[in-house]
Formats: sequence, C-alpha cells, structure tokens
Amino acid sequence: MLFDPKWNPIEIKIEPWQKVLLDAANLLESAGWCQNMMGDSFGRHCAIGAIHAVKCDDLHSMANAACALSKHIQTGFSRSKYIDIPDWNDYRGRTKEQVIATMRKVAKT
Repeated sequence: MLFDPKWNPIEIKIEPWQKVLLDAANLLESAGWCQNMMGDSFGRHCAIGAIHAVKCDDLHSMANAACALSKHIQTGFSRSKYIDIPDWNDYRGRTKEQVIATMRKVAKT
C-alpha cells in the first residue's frame, strides 16, 4: 500500500525568531536586496530591513533573529572585521545570494 492514512509526518517546530530569518530570506529572494539603506523605492531591503519588514509587530522575535544573525556574522566568518549586520550587509563584494544563504543557515542552527 502506497498510502497509509494512519501515518503522520513529523511536524518540525521552529522558533519564532527562526521563522523571521527564513521569511526575511524569502523576502530578499523575491523582492530584492540592497546595500547602504534599509529599503528602497523598488521594494528591495537590506538584511536588517528585511527582518524588520517581515515581523515588525513581534519585537522579541525580531530582536532574537537579529541577535542570532549578528552572533554568526561576528564569529562565523574568517574575517572578524564585521562589526554588525549593516557593516556585513554593506561590505563591498557581498552578494544577495550570500546574505540569503547566511540567513537560512543561521535559522537552521
């Protein structure tokens, strides 16, 4: 039998801050990413702007998401010169793909 109605897949629970990071990454992927500003008139956002845009009504989850991303940025890269998320986001040579991948990686830890 290919389908067993009694079978229930395991539901993976994620913390609200993880959802914020995943939603922010999805927003950057769909709407676009920018540097040197929180957002622009085209709907693009920087990393912090995207976190704010997806969950601005839940400050605790937003702060936890930003804290987790910041901690990873400050300790997870070989270049420890990044002071904060905007500094990392605005680094010359940074790409949209790197920002999205990092947000998703942090959310899954």
